[in-house]
Amino acid sequence: MKIIKKFMALLLTLAILAASISSAEQVFERAQYTFPDELPENSYMSNIVYINDTLYALVDIWNIYSAREGDAEFRLYAKDSSIIEEDWQNQITGLYTDGARLYAYCANIGEFFEVGVSNGEIVRQNRVKFNLENHKEIYYEEDGTESIHYPNPHDTLLYNGKFYVIYSSNESSGTTLCSFDIKTGEETMYSPGDVRSFAPYKDGKLILLVQNYDNLYYSYGAEDGAAMLFAFDPVTHSAEEIGPLRIEETPTPFYGSIFYDEYQDAIMYFDDTALMMRLSDASAQKCAHLIRSCSLAENCSYTKLPGNRVAVLIGNAVFIESTDPADLPSKSLNVYNAFSNNNDYAARHMLDTAIIMHEFSWFSSEQELKTALMSGENDADIFTLSSDYIDINSMIDKGYALDISGARGISQFMDSLYPYIKDACVKDDKIYAVPLHLFHRAYLQNSLLLEELNISPPKTFGDFCDIIANWYSDADRATTYDLCDHYDVKNFMWDVLFLTYANHVFLSDEDMSYDTPTFRSMVEQLMKALENVPDPIDFEMLDPDEEYYGKPMLFGSAPLNLSSMSYAADNKQRIEMFKVHPAFANTEGNESYRRYGFFSSPDNPMVLKATEHSPEGFRADLGLVLVNSKTQDPQNALRYIEHFIAGYIEQDKIILLKDYAEPKLNKYFDESLQSENKRMEALKKEIAQASGAERAELEKQLAMLEVHCQIMLETTGRYEYTQKA
Repeated sequence: MKIIKKFMALLLTLAILAASISSAEQVFERAQYTFPDELPENSYMSNIVYINDTLYALVDIWNIYSAREGDAEFRLYAKDSSIIEEDWQNQITGLYTDGARLYAYCANIGEFFEVGVSNGEIVRQNRVKFNLENHKEIYYEEDGTESIHYPNPHDTLLYNGKFYVIYSSNESSGTTLCSFDIKTGEETMYSPGDVRSFAPYKDGKLILLVQNYDNLYYSYGAEDGAAMLFAFDPVTHSAEEIGPLRIEETPTPFYGSIFYDEYQDAIMYFDDTALMMRLSDASAQKCAHLIRSCSLAENCSYTKLPGNRVAVLIGNAVFIESTDPADLPSKSLNVYNAFSNNNDYAARHMLDTAIIMHEFSWFSSEQELKTALMSGENDADIFTLSSDYIDINSMIDKGYALDISGARGISQFMDSLYPYIKDACVKDDKIYAVPLHLFHRAYLQNSLLLEELNISPPKTFGDFCDIIANWYSDADRATTYDLCDHYDVKNFMWDVLFLTYANHVFLSDEDMSYDTPTFRSMVEQLMKALENVPDPIDFEMLDPDEEYYGKPMLFGSAPLNLSSMSYAADNKQRIEMFKVHPAFANTEGNESYRRYGFFSSPDNPMVLKATEHSPEGFRADLGLVLVNSKTQDPQNALRYIEHFIAGYIEQDKIILLKDYAEPKLNKYFDESLQSENKRMEALKKEIAQASGAERAELEKQLAMLEVHCQIMLETTGRYEYTQKA
């Protein structure tokens, strides 16, 4: 009987222990945690930490958001509105924890502090200034003023009362490893160099990932440059080699993060879109699939959770992943070159499927692509085609694309597109593609500079050639301004010729041929215009005091962008406000606007006609996403398309949808205006105590802010995209 009682007690103890372990392992279920919709699309989520059943995320440098198990999304925890936004030195660069308290670090000034909260505001408690003397960089302004700068760390870690930092070297490809005491701020330097990543390990040690880039790129040895792991003891400054991170025939640079999983007694690492578990022989097993590549070079962060869980911040969402390979998705789709917000959106809504993105897997010819699709060797389920390079109708006619008309909501979506975009996606009343992007590399003109120089904006290619031919007749003008944003004017003009002629051919519905009167006439005009154009500038012979790209320029090229077009629309008003503002009454003040990009850079789209009688307009490259007719999982591929068409951002909707052209409000407007007003109040206090030249300079700065605020209030500051753009 005693034996039975002891056995029952043992079973009860084991049951309680198992329950406690199970409870510890289920702090956060596998799920996606998002941020509030009111945050701007371009918000930057820096990093995350976990403390006492709560996740904390740093957003846009000044704000901290938090989420607990069961929350639908992150919510604002505290904000740092007491600091002027433009005071970049005080910006928070990372959050940290010792397991009980939340800390933050400002890398620009070396300030480490405990995060307190009062009335929703961040309170910087127990501040410690780290001694960054060994890492300061000194620069000199044009007037000789000394400027001290402290670089952002390559990686950081809080562990056992020490703040560990990896600094990249400006003079070589190496790195330095050091730590700072979070109570005294004193620094300790360590000897291991070329450390690329690190993490807490066993027995108070660190795991170091060391990789010598010089050996990687300049040595022919198979093992030279391999990413190696070491167990480092910060107390004794000794490092014990563990072995290579992974098995590779030819070593490649490692840009990811590593950590130690005590539950599996294994080193884990992020490698592209996978979380890998390193085995004892340096082979690896995939444990989790990520929706996007996670590395130190991208907007990505992670934090360990109790049990076999890890929280990964990717873009503007946090994903709770398992480190158990048994929890991997059972389904997968291979997507070729559809990298976009839409792909991210689809991946986030299909967490039961590993969306494997092949971002740079191009085929050298149309035939090579067709062979790959039909053979099934590359397992392509979704692929992207460009209307500029491949005859998409031919691909559809020959059966390479799946009819996706059965995807939920796709018919209504097609009806919302501009007709010419819909026509490219539909054939014989069946839908075979959805648009990825509409891209046009526009030629730009600086309308303000053209007006000041009394040059009429060109409307035809011949007009443009006339400007080029006459430009160098005025030596002072040619040295004061740059003609275009390319150092080789001749190369730039030939590029203009071919694109303008291509526009003419497509808009005129002609066959592409260079043996035409129009093309020969354009070549003759250009050859004549280039007679006095000098050879490309030799930058090695350029005087150090001479500037090239710092001058105002007439012409350039860039993709059409709604934000820049919105901003450019008010450039003339900006300059008029500078000219009439009382603080700029003297000549120097009136000319001060010349130093700013809104005057010196070409930003107004220019639509050139090949000839006076050519149709006006331009062609654009339409990227289309299709489903391989040989896909192994057509139903799941249709699910992907359903989510893909729901993932367009505002700017894409404006470009693709015929009835979607509303101006977009700037969600940061009120906050930015408040910040500007704070700056002006601070400057007014400085002016009251200043005199002489210092006072005059401060008054100029105040005047600039006043003009800027007026622009924000009256024009584009309230909008990201204006109706006019």
